[in-house]
Formats: sequence, structure tokens, C-alpha cells
Amino acid sequence: MKPYEYLLVEADAPIAVMTMNRPDRRNALSLALMEELIDCFRALSEKQDIRAIILAANGPAFQRDMI
Repeated sequence: MKPYEYLLVEADAPIAVMTMNRPDRRNALSLALMEELIDCFRALSEKQDIRAIILAANGPAFQRDMI
């Protein structure tokens, strides 16, 4: 999977975790982040071994440690 500027991806079948990585902006959806999310969702949907995707974020908003 290609690297992203604002998105961290961990795919460990059957689950993938997409972590938004713009903590300085409280993970607000910029056009660039939205394009990365769309691209990553498409790429992960093509993987037969991925059954679920968790969307998380770094920083004080929408924290991953709440999962």
C-alpha cells in the first residue's frame, strides 16, 4: 500500500486500522485528507482478507485509545 501524508494504515487481516494523522488541526477533513481516505478505502476494499476497517485519529480529537 502506498504511503500517505495524513493517513497511517495498519492492515493485519482480517482488520485494517486507518488513523487520521493531523493532530495539529484536530484531524479536520481537508481536501487532501479526504482524497487519501477515499483512496485507502478503495485499496482496502480490494483486499479479500480485510473484513473490517476501523477509522481512528491521532491527537486530542477522535482518539484511537478510546477503541
